[in-house]
Amino acid sequence: MLPDTFPWWGLLALTTAAFTDVVTDLLPAGLLPQMSSSLHVPEARVGLLVSAFAIASALAAIPVTAVLRGLPRRPVLIGVLAGFALLNAVTAMSGWYPLTFAARLLAGVMGGTLWSMLAGYAARMVPARQRGRAIEGGARQWQSKPSPTAFTRSRRTL
Repeated sequence: MLPDTFPWWGLLALTTAAFTDVVTDLLPAGLLPQMSSSLHVPEARVGLLVSAFAIASALAAIPVTAVLRGLPRRPVLIGVLAGFALLNAVTAMSGWYPLTFAARLLAGVMGGTLWSMLAGYAARMVPARQRGRAIEGGARQWQSKPSPTAFTRSRRTL
């Protein structure tokens, strides 16, 4: 039985997961000179790390979701977040471009998996009459640039 109260903490956890994905996706774009120097490649090749993440995310979302749909959502979500942590650590410590590229591709797969889960997970956290509210509130945050105040802004307007 789902609670009648709105699950702000659970939705905040989903928003944090979405924020982790966005940071993982876009951070290399802000670190092009530093990563270029560390990896000994031109900045344009480092820029491909952002593209690789996005392409892997888009291509993997549907097939990976189809494969994982019979599994419990919580362990899958935890696995995705653990995957982000591991692959971000590999990206941060790697001095070899091919390894960094592979880590970014795999992180993109994690991102596609995460995005395919977020709305469904939010909808299942609340009673049927609050599903639109849960999905809309999260989607507003997930589609905008995440900020520490996004959650509180959304909570006040819901």
